[in-house]
Amino acid sequence: MNDLDTFLLLCRCLAFEDNSESLRKQFQEEHIAWENIVKVSSQHLVTPALFWTLSKKGLLDALPDDGLVPYLEMILDANQDRNRRILAQVHDIAMQLNKVDIEPLLMKGVASLITGIYEEVGIRMMTDIDLLVPYDKLMTSVAALENIGYKPLAGYTYATYHHQYIPLVCEGTAASLELHPRMVRIGTQILPTEEVWHDAQPLSFRDSLVRLPSPPHRIQHNIIHTYMMDSNYSMATINLMQLYEFAMLRDSFEKQLDWQTIATAFKPQTKLFHSYVAMAHYLLAQPLPDNIPLLPSAARHYHRFQYRMRHPWFAKVLNLKGHFTNALSYLLTSPKVLLKLLQPSWYGEQFQLFKKR
Repeated sequence: MNDLDTFLLLCRCLAFEDNSESLRKQFQEEHIAWENIVKVSSQHLVTPALFWTLSKKGLLDALPDDGLVPYLEMILDANQDRNRRILAQVHDIAMQLNKVDIEPLLMKGVASLITGIYEEVGIRMMTDIDLLVPYDKLMTSVAALENIGYKPLAGYTYATYHHQYIPLVCEGTAASLELHPRMVRIGTQILPTEEVWHDAQPLSFRDSLVRLPSPPHRIQHNIIHTYMMDSNYSMATINLMQLYEFAMLRDSFEKQLDWQTIATAFKPQTKLFHSYVAMAHYLLAQPLPDNIPLLPSAARHYHRFQYRMRHPWFAKVLNLKGHFTNALSYLLTSPKVLLKLLQPSWYGEQFQLFKKR
């Protein structure tokens, strides 16, 4: 199996369709390099989801009897324990912020865990905790959390044009914390922070008060973060964990989503929006939303993604393009930083950073 075949089989295992019989047949008739499947699933942080999905599809007995199933189950169990610790940590953070009259807005993975879009708490792997706080109360939030042991991570600096503060860490906790005064760094016209706060839903989490973005805003944020902020669109690649979360959000909130309104919000990035929706359709068997057609540009984007997977040289070219696109997006957030574009040394620095990746 080549890299593309491995990735597509992983996606078939995760897909939102009843394909158990065809998968079982493929497992029996083909030599499946399961070590490569697990390697790719680990890179994309979907190994717990892989085990859970194969279990739901009744396919665990079709896997090799070489310790693979106990290993996958161990990963799910370990992640479940960590996520429970993260939820307890979020509660402590929210309680401390509530003391200074701040109700944090839950973002990304932590919002998904608390709203239960996954059947089991261990399915979603977490890297950190992301919370939105009012722009004018960012430093108040930082000071409040420093009182319970959180400290800015060494080696980072913060400027007012950044969309997030320096990562905060606290000894003995499960994850680092990122406080965001703004919802996104780019795509602000698609998802204005003010609109997110306006439509946010209050929630009592245990005995703390938090807020949740509306389902449409969670969908929009998922797309912007994956395809714009992480430059996956320009690199013709995908973050499978985020695409899987997009599918889970749809599965949970489809009746609350007005896709025409979402599509209109993405008018500045129409091709990007349609390409992301199409990737969920192609890779995870998600039905296309009502009145959201499969554009020719989205089909071409998927073919470019496949070509990238088959040809490492093309992937390197796109990665270089994505690295500079991402670096430029940071520069464009501040007129002062834009001056770096006039310095030839900046381009050399960026190329050296890219080579280290």
